[in-house]
Amino acid sequence: MDATTIDLEQMGRAAKTAAMTLGQLTTLQKNTG
Repeated sequence: MDATTIDLEQMGRAAKTAAMTLGQLTTLQKNTG
């Protein structure tokens, strides 16, 4: 595997984590508000 492939995988994981975090924050705001 070359560096580009690894970078894309890491970016994909980071994007998934960010999406999950944003979803949790949105849910918390809905429950609080």
